[in-house]
Order: sequence, then structure tokens, then C-alpha cells
Amino acid sequence: MDIPELPRRIHTLGEEPPAVHSISYHTCWTLHTALKKALHDDEYEELKESKLGVFIKFQELGFDWASRLVHYMLGFQLDIKKKYELWSLVGPEPVRFSLLEFENLTGLNCEYIEDLERPHCVVTKELTSFWEMFGVHVEVGPSTQEIIAAFERCEGWSRDDRKRLAYLAIFTGYIDGRKYSTPTRVSLARLAMELERFENYPWGRVVFKVMMDSVKGEIFRVVTLLMGLRKLSRVIKFVQKDIGEMFPKWEFDVEDTPVENIIKLMFVKKPWKWTMDCWEVTGTWVNTKPAVVSPAKKKVVKEDSPRPRKKARKEASEEAAAVASEETAAEASEEVHTTVGGLTKEDIKIMFKDIVDAMREGFGTCLKEIKYMSERVEAMEKQIGITTRRKGTSAQNNTPAPKPTLEPGSESVNGTNTGRKSSPEDKGPDDARYLEKRDAALALCRAKSDRTRKLAASQQSPYTANSTPKMIIPNKKLYPGYNPFAPIEKKKLKELADWLKTCSHYRTPLDKKPRTSRTWWYQILRTSLEWLEDCHIDAWINVLRKRYDVNPQHFRSERMCFLDHLFAQQWRFNYKDFKDSEPDQNGLGKRLPGGAWNYYAGTTPSFCQLNKVWGTDIDDVYAPVNYNDTHWIAMWISIPKRHIVVWNNICSSISPEDLDVVMEPFLYMVPYLLVECASSDEQRAQYSLEPFTYERPTNIPPARAGDCGVYTLKYIECHALGIEFSKKDFAKANGKTMRDKMAVDIFQELPDAHEFENKDNDANLAR
Repeated sequence: MDIPELPRRIHTLGEEPPAVHSISYHTCWTLHTALKKALHDDEYEELKESKLGVFIKFQELGFDWASRLVHYMLGFQLDIKKKYELWSLVGPEPVRFSLLEFENLTGLNCEYIEDLERPHCVVTKELTSFWEMFGVHVEVGPSTQEIIAAFERCEGWSRDDRKRLAYLAIFTGYIDGRKYSTPTRVSLARLAMELERFENYPWGRVVFKVMMDSVKGEIFRVVTLLMGLRKLSRVIKFVQKDIGEMFPKWEFDVEDTPVENIIKLMFVKKPWKWTMDCWEVTGTWVNTKPAVVSPAKKKVVKEDSPRPRKKARKEASEEAAAVASEETAAEASEEVHTTVGGLTKEDIKIMFKDIVDAMREGFGTCLKEIKYMSERVEAMEKQIGITTRRKGTSAQNNTPAPKPTLEPGSESVNGTNTGRKSSPEDKGPDDARYLEKRDAALALCRAKSDRTRKLAASQQSPYTANSTPKMIIPNKKLYPGYNPFAPIEKKKLKELADWLKTCSHYRTPLDKKPRTSRTWWYQILRTSLEWLEDCHIDAWINVLRKRYDVNPQHFRSERMCFLDHLFAQQWRFNYKDFKDSEPDQNGLGKRLPGGAWNYYAGTTPSFCQLNKVWGTDIDDVYAPVNYNDTHWIAMWISIPKRHIVVWNNICSSISPEDLDVVMEPFLYMVPYLLVECASSDEQRAQYSLEPFTYERPTNIPPARAGDCGVYTLKYIECHALGIEFSKKDFAKANGKTMRDKMAVDIFQELPDAHEFENKDNDANLAR
């Protein structure tokens, strides 16, 4: 039988993306703990035995995460048109993951209904009252954060209301799977008011669609359900299906003849033998980025055209389909012991054996390459003079890290020889040569920046509101590109006020304004001593990114980046996984937070994306840190100095011991990231796995409680501009002025900031 038209690979054989990018997974341990604590034992057991209890059971499975296997499946995908299916090659064998397999593995209701994600629900008084009980506006769905808060005060609620809250927790944490503080879809959340309808709703189809939308996009998010599939697959009973039942129904689905041909080949009377010749070598996706080829890997020669088949496919496609249909009709009445795909139990055993053999062969090749790379690293270390090695630690760990020089009025937390500058004599000859070259390169960059920064006397900054002052460039290296404390133009402030008056919620009390209202957003920002939410922090960080993107010469360096609150939140949350994971013999291979590579490569944050690599193109990293939703602090990571500076504007808000815990993830995981993600052996040898040091300056201007977020952002802005923290500018009485200035600047430069939803880390949910 001739080979019909089959789907092509996405990635050319041999050019699959390497498994160095982190794939995070979404777990709901915080939500699950709050749920179990709030419900009575009988209520919790009743929830587990309900049709939605599968989510709770998955959470309690104690799964383990195999990111390499997921990388393998995603890297060997076939290019198909169907949106809600995933086909991958395991060796020569095509493997499908569709709604049918998902339904058989999970047992969830996956039936087809129209308007799946837009069910009709009437907003009744009972619904409005219930939404008010846990402080959520009736027009938005609850977030994970709000559900957890409601669990703490639901003791006096009725049994039905507590059950509704538990159902909403499952929907929020396991089905919709959004960020910790992001509202869920209200149209689906409202179903909780009808308990029977909620329990019988096809949530399996909803969660599968959410998962496929993520996998088919630019991000890879795998919800908790997938982690239990490996355990459940041991006890699944396969059932016989006809070929007509092999295609799940979806709205606006498209025909995909090559994919259908795979199914038809599985139903032919004579078992089809899959070989590598069935699949073209060349993929449909063209890699436009230069690939870094390790010395251990052989180069893959690209072909100008796809590999020709031994026999023409398109001519044989119709004939093969006709033959398959005839054979299927005859076979349907004869074989009663067939399984999914028309295969017998023996066929399934043989198929899985082939899969295991292919994976074992692939892992064996990886081990050989790792061994070869280790030998090359040892040879390189000998050439550059690194000869001592400790068991379980890479050789570069023995390179002494440069000690930072502390500024007056600061305290070193975990450094030694504080206050003493490092000299070339303190380092090995190779370190001295490296530092000499690096300093020369930095001096050249700084000199170039200085030249571009010498503006004409009449030149003004685009961010200085007043048009009369002249830009003055001082002789000392302060690099003030614009005045962050410039007076507010009354005209612009009036424009903002007039725009806010057009909002329908303008006169609504603050505690009753919906969070989606622009008046709520700006009132929080402009009100003295009000806690700044994550969205306000991220908005100002985006302003700094935009300014830096347009005029990098205004800042003290052209080698810096600004990160939003998600970076610190996610890294702190996932630090335990990093600590608990076992390294290899070189100290590498530990589990970094999901998306760590994207930060390293500069693809995250996506707003004003830099695409600059840490250590190679980036020296300084600025980020705000949220401490227990009660206090904001600013963090400056200096990669060349291997040092972190923490600006804490209210010292009494966090003890030194607690600050040690907050900073520990960054002290250990940042240097680890630089080594793990280095693109070459030469670059990797420049870094060390030794932890960074950090300090907390004690002579910075303090803030009043409630203004910590504003001061955190201004610390970052001023330091990035090279401006000292003036006690006059940072006077406590100026807190309201700073808030108004930030509000006007955000309104002028990012008018849609109040509607902006940060989706960078939707793939890497931290809670």
C-alpha cells in the first residue's frame, strides 16, 4: 500500500528546540490547603466523590513532573490544522492527544454543547448577594486570591453557599487556571449558583480547550490534570470505537486530510508498519535565529527542498482512503476485541514497546553527549588553569567571586571583607585578564554613552514637563536624562481629572468600585497611603521600559533591564522546588522556575522587549519585590559585581531574618541561571555557582506606611538615572505629589495602562 499524504514535522529532524527552556506547571497547593481547611470533613469527602472530585484527587496523587518528556513531545510535534489536537512523533510512531484521549484518561464530562464558554445565566438577587459575601463585583469572576480570602470567613455560611465556594475554588484554580490575582470568566463562574448544573457541566471540554489554547500558542502551560495522566494511564480500560468516533466535534473545526489519513491507516485490516521513511525530514517551521551548536553535536545539513518520498503521496491519497474505508467496513463485523484506533491488545503492547525502545535510544544518545561535553569541559578547565574540583560541584565553583564594595551607610548581609575593594592581586591571572578586558569594554561603552549624552544647551528631556529649564550634564557621572521630580503641569492634571469624570463609576465609593473601572485604578494610585496593587507597580515599570526603549542614553547605562512584580513573586514561590531538586555531577540540572530562560534571554517582559542576554548584554536588573502583600521593596541585581542591593524604605516592616529568607532565592538562583543557560563553554567558565552577596543600605530616605510602593518605584527610577536619593525629593510630605506625578505620566505615556493585563507569566503560574 502506498503512503498517503501525511502531516509534516514542525521542526526539521535534528533541529528540534533543545530542552533548556523551562516548562512550568500549574499547581494549586495554596488553594487546596485553604479549601481543605475551610470545609468540614464530611463536606470535603462529599466534594471528592462528586463529578468534580477528580480535580481534588489529582491534587492528592503526589505526582512528579517530567519536563524532559513534555519537551520531547512538544519538540517532535506534527504540523496539523486542527486546533484542539496534538500529534507528536515518538520515533516513527505518531501519537495523538485529543479530547477523546483526555476524556478516557480523566473521566470528566467532555460532551459537546453550543456556547460552551458563554452559558446563559440570569443575574438574580441571590447571585448578587452571594458575590457580595466574598467581596467580588457582580460583573467579574472571582480570583484565586479572593477565593482563599473567602475561605477564611465562610464558617457561618450555609452548606449550599460553602459548596458553591468550593466549586468556585475548583473552577478558579483547576479549570480556568489564571494568575493568582486575575479575575476569572464571570459567565462560567455564575454557574455555581445552580449546583446541579455546575456539577454536570462539560468542564472536561472547557479545561481541555484552555490547555490546547496554551499549547498551540507561544506559551506552554500544562495544568495539574496532565500530571496525573501517567498514573491513571496504568488502569485505563480501552474500549472499541468505530472510525467515525475518532474525530471529536468542535465549533469552527477544519478538515485536515493528512491527519485523517493517519487515523485511516490505523484501521486498515493489515497492521500498518510505521517507519522513519513515512515522515519528511524537513519541518514547516523555519528557524530564523542562529543556533548555537555544541562541539559534541554534528551539524545537520538542511535540504533545499523537502525530502522526496519513495512514492508519490498525493496521487495515492484518495486510493488509500478508499481502500481503508472498504477494509474498515469488513473488519467492523469480524473483530470484536479491537481497541482505540482499531488495534488489538497485542498491537498496543508492541506499539508501547517500540515507543519505550525509541525513548531509551534517545536518552542513551543524550547521556553519550553529556559525557562527551563533560570531557571537553575538563579539557578546557585544564587549559585555563582550573585544576581543583570538588565532588558534586562544577570546577568553576572554585573561582572566587568578586566581593562588592559597600557604600557608606550600608550593611553587608552575607558578604565577607566588607568595605574592601577587590584588586587584581586578589584574583587568579585569568580572572584579572577577564576583568581587565571587561572594564576596558565597559569604559568604551560608557564613553560612547557620555558622548551621546552631551546635549545642546537648549535641549530638554521629553519627560520634563516644564519647557523652560535647560538640560545640564554634570561632570560627575550622574547621567540625569530627565527630572523624575519635575513639577506637574496643571493642564495635564486637569486633562486626567476631566477624563476620569466621564467614567460611570466616578461618584461610586472606592470600596464599591469595580476593579475594572479606571476611576478605581487611578483613585488607588493618587490616594495618599493607599497600598499600590500589582497592576500599579507593573504600569510604572512599563513606563520606565518605554522611556528606556526610546531614549536609553537618558539612563546611567545601556545595559540594564526592568522587571515587574511577577519575576520576584514566581522565583520566591518556586525556590523550594529548586532547592529540593538534585543536581548532576557538575552541580547543574536543577529545576529553575518556569520561564527562567525567557528572563535570561530578554524575551520576557514582552512589553518593550529587549532581547538582550543577561551577563552578555545586561549588567543591571531592577525589580520590585512584594513581601507578604504588606510591603514593597526594591532590588538591584548587579551581575558583574555578583551583588544585590535592597532598598527598604521602612526598615521596621521586615526583620533582617525575614529579609534573608526573601533574598535567598535570588542569591542562589541568579548565579545558577547564568551558568545553566550560558551558550558556550567559554561563557560558562566566566561564571560561578557560588551565591551572590547582598546589602541593605540604611541611609536612604524613609517612607510612610502605605507609600512603600511609590518609594520603591522611585528608588528604581532614580538609581537607573544615576540620581542620588535626595532627602528633599523623597520627603514624606511629597508622597501625594509623587503619586499625582506618576498618575499624570502614566496617563500621558500609557493611556491604556488601567486596562493592561500582564500575560507574560500566564504559563508560569506561581500559586
